[in-house]
Amino acid sequence: DLKSLLEKMAEEVPSRREDAPFRMPVDRVFSVAGFGTVITGTLLSGSIETGDKVEILPSRTMARIRQIQVFGSTQDEAVAGQRVALNLAGIEKAYIERGDVIAQPGFFMSTRLLDARLNLLPHLKKPLVNLAPVHFYLGAKRVVAKILLLEKEELKPGESALVQCRLDKPVVAHFGDRFIIRSYSPMTTIGGGFILDGQPLRHKRFREDVIEGLKILEEGDPAKLIYQKLQENSISSPGDIQLKTKLPEDIIRKKSKELINQEKAVELSSGSLMTREALDNLTSKVKDLLKEHYQKNNLSLGLTKARLKSHLLPDISQKDFDSFLEHLEDKQEISVREEIVSFYGYEITPTAEESKALKDIEDLYLSREFSPPQKKELPEILKVKPQVVDNYINYLLEKG
Repeated sequence: DLKSLLEKMAEEVPSRREDAPFRMPVDRVFSVAGFGTVITGTLLSGSIETGDKVEILPSRTMARIRQIQVFGSTQDEAVAGQRVALNLAGIEKAYIERGDVIAQPGFFMSTRLLDARLNLLPHLKKPLVNLAPVHFYLGAKRVVAKILLLEKEELKPGESALVQCRLDKPVVAHFGDRFIIRSYSPMTTIGGGFILDGQPLRHKRFREDVIEGLKILEEGDPAKLIYQKLQENSISSPGDIQLKTKLPEDIIRKKSKELINQEKAVELSSGSLMTREALDNLTSKVKDLLKEHYQKNNLSLGLTKARLKSHLLPDISQKDFDSFLEHLEDKQEISVREEIVSFYGYEITPTAEESKALKDIEDLYLSREFSPPQKKELPEILKVKPQVVDNYINYLLEKG
């Protein structure tokens, strides 16, 4: 019967995780005399307690939970799936509007780009063309969007496709969030779908790598999702991964360990992760830079850490960069002596010509102990270029 069918369908609905970051779309906002600003909505994930600090997006305004009501009853805590009213302290009603999202600070970001799976209704009389403007509904938010068809020239009635939604106003979305689109004019419902990536890059059409990446996201496999996000950066901390995936910490730890055991990822001493491919690629680049440096300067012990970082990984933390070098040193790929990076076991071996020039410089300074020549005089005395003199002097200084 209908009741049994509904019960069966309810059992198949996945439960909302209470250990995920807190997030709630705002569907109503009003003021209550003596209490101040009140918002209502349904908790999509996580939990919240009285006194917690929260962030209102997309404005990124901060507030504090003064009181929580669940189904009209005052509670100290609310959890995912519950319908709640929150009395906020530290913010006026004018700074919140329907469709905003209240969330755990620092975990969610607003965007004007969304990657999604879009399904068009079968009864429509015409297809959806590329970059067609539509009204886009997500939670309690309504914005105007242009739909970029990533894998088709046009989307026919009843068909499904991967798309990128380009919005006229920022929204907050996460993997799996449902949305509806309505035609721009007249406003009739024409389709809907679910979000695959709430923080994508701007795509071009018919890119196989983009389409394949979105299909991986669509599978919903946490390990594949983590690996895909690792591929976007050379080095990622667990915090970076959680910020991008919104997965709970225990899932990230477990699935990261699986990737490490499968030799798809490497954990550095800093706790950050790299894909094996990124590690191999950066290792090759370090070696290439050192080789190029030695070809130009045979008397140099190596490159400074600062120069290597500026060439290879300018945007990562010094802690992660030092951990990366430490990993290469453990694998006997390089040696790090104070601030100098060299090939593992590398020792300077001057040529016969260089040895003679070095001895001439040393003898010159010894013979003029009380009136040593200035550095700028040496190129003319030795009949060499200034850069060569710099190399000789640096070598002698390193040797003491």
